[in-house]
Amino acid sequence: TDTYAVPFRLHYEDSNGVVRESQVRTGQVTIADAPTFDLSATATDLYVDSTGAVTLSVTNTGDRPVTNARALLAPMEPFSPLSTSASLGTLAPGETATAKFKLDVADRAIAQDYPLEFTVAYEDGDEDRTTDPLTVRAEIQPERDRFGVSPGTATVPAGGSNTITIEVTNNGDTTVSDVDAKIFTNDPLSSADDEGYIESLEPGDSTEISF
Repeated sequence: TDTYAVPFRLHYEDSNGVVRESQVRTGQVTIADAPTFDLSATATDLYVDSTGAVTLSVTNTGDRPVTNARALLAPMEPFSPLSTSASLGTLAPGETATAKFKLDVADRAIAQDYPLEFTVAYEDGDEDRTTDPLTVRAEIQPERDRFGVSPGTATVPAGGSNTITIEVTNNGDTTVSDVDAKIFTNDPLSSADDEGYIESLEPGDSTEISF
């Protein structure tokens, strides 16, 4: 916050209708600093070719409160935001609010840090204002297998048959449905029923299929 001297003079008509002007006077004008913000981000489940999230923390580092603050995310490769705006509410000086953004990560992404560009919009009196772009970094992890498979073992006597059971785990962060599983056999093994079906599997859940 700075105070500046502003010179001014008055123009007026006296009682005889003569235009006159006053001596120069000096006034003081105080200009407040614009609100400032500090940003940090925490990535969750950001893998190549997957959907993850970034939790953004926004701290008002200025000396006055801001109202109706919003965090705005600019689309940047290799991310495709599923949401680009989140409310932060009113932030008093020193106060922090968080906002969560879901992101699709492209299959062509490389496992490394990438920048994410945000702006903070807020109300200043009757006017809407927006900060300059602020950059945080988010780390993308290497692509992971969507499914984890834990094969069982089975002993099959010559000329006989047996059942083998495998456990399938959803390693992703979204629910999958209508999953078809197939077993491939080679001589001397064969299978009369080589397909399995999983109706639905939530993230992190496992189920068994028998062949």
